[in-house]
Formats: sequence, C-alpha cells, structure tokens
Amino acid sequence: MDAKQRLRNAYFLGLDVEAKRLELERLRSLMTAIPSSGSPRSRGPGGASGRLDRLVAKCAAIEAEVEGDVGRLLGELAAIRRQIARVQDPRLRLVLQRRYLCRESWEEISSGQKIGIRWLHRLHARALQAFEGLDGR
Repeated sequence: MDAKQRLRNAYFLGLDVEAKRLELERLRSLMTAIPSSGSPRSRGPGGASGRLDRLVAKCAAIEAEVEGDVGRLLGELAAIRRQIARVQDPRLRLVLQRRYLCRESWEEISSGQKIGIRWLHRLHARALQAFEGLDGR
C-alpha cells in the first residue's frame, strides 16, 4: 500500500469511528424515549420491552465494533505520527499532521497556514513524497 492510501485509510477509519459514535448516541436517545409502562401492550416481542431489548443489543454490537476500530485506529495513528515526525521539512510535516492526524479540511489548513489552496495541494504532494520516502511503520 502506498503512502497516500495508507494515510487515506487512517483518515476514513477515524471518520467511520465518529459515525458509529453518532449512531450510538442516536440509539441511546431512542432508548430513553421508549415508554416503560407496565401495561400488557408494552410487554412481549412487539411491545416497548421488546424494542428496548433490540436497541440494547444493537448498541452493544456497535460498541464492540467501535472498540475494535478505535484500537486499530490508535495503532495506525501512532505509526503514522512516528513516520510524520521524521519528515524533515516542518511545512510538509505540518500539512500531514493537520490533514491526517487532526483531520482538518483543506480550507481549514489553508486558512490556518495563511496559504492558498493550490499552494497547499502542491505542498501536500511534496509531503506525500517525503512521507513515502521514509520506511513505514
């Protein structure tokens, strides 16, 4: 896998973890919205209790996925962070850090570094070459 693909994979894994966390928050809010009345209609597989059980099971499954993804993400980010730290040019290193470790948009990086988008993309291309020139992991 080339450097750009490796960095992109870590970037999207981080976004995937965020999306799963948002889904968990949504499911948890649904669980609190389910009435817990003791009426006969709320019992059984079609009632509130059955819906709550299904939501709890779904939350547990997603939490397990998130834990695994976070472990993989942290390991990959640690390796990427070490490799980025070895890039000699501080401008290139900063572009890689802000894009792939901080997951900032091109616009955020551009305005933060007070440079144009076109120049930022050129620096990014150079940064990728410098990153790839280092032996990974």
